[in-house]
Amino acid sequence: MTNKIYKCATFELDVAEGELREADSSIRLQEKPLRLLSALLDNPQSLVTREQLRDRMWDARTVVNFEQGINVAIKKVRSALGDSAENPRFIETVAKRGYRFLLPVETVTADAEAGGSPTAMPVSPPSIDRSSVRRRSGWALQVGLLAVIVAAIVATLSVKHFEAPRYRSLAVLALRNLSPDGGQEFLADGITEELRPSFREHFGDRV
Repeated sequence: MTNKIYKCATFELDVAEGELREADSSIRLQEKPLRLLSALLDNPQSLVTREQLRDRMWDARTVVNFEQGINVAIKKVRSALGDSAENPRFIETVAKRGYRFLLPVETVTADAEAGGSPTAMPVSPPSIDRSSVRRRSGWALQVGLLAVIVAAIVATLSVKHFEAPRYRSLAVLALRNLSPDGGQEFLADGITEELRPSFREHFGDRV
């Protein structure tokens, strides 16, 4: 949790240390006055209701006379600030509703004051389209198998009994793309064109 430091007029409140500082002096605030003052400084020049102070100062499960607790806490805060309810310089009482901090407030963090650099957020690695990878792998496997089949056909047709005179010609028909992806048509055409020179090399003008 970052350490908030509130600055106003001649004093500052260090929440983590629980100290109200002014010039060379400091006053340590108890937990409830500290929470009350923090709530007012978080909403300067605006009304903070007693119900909002109750929620800020106590857990919802706590059973307590919060009206009396708020009254005691506000007296301690005013005493620490050298303020009074009759002639308020810092905290104004809004009858039966709550309190208002009268001056503007600057809020900083201890990290910012120390000149610390912002914490870098981890960058998620780019997501991988696994279905696309599987499709590419499948096509690569099919191309490999087809190349093996073509090599086997060429090797088989090059044996001597195919060179017998009874085979006068050999037709190499265009291969068909039987996959559901019409974009692979060029692959069948390319393999057909590769087969024809190979057959001509082995069988000459009979192809």
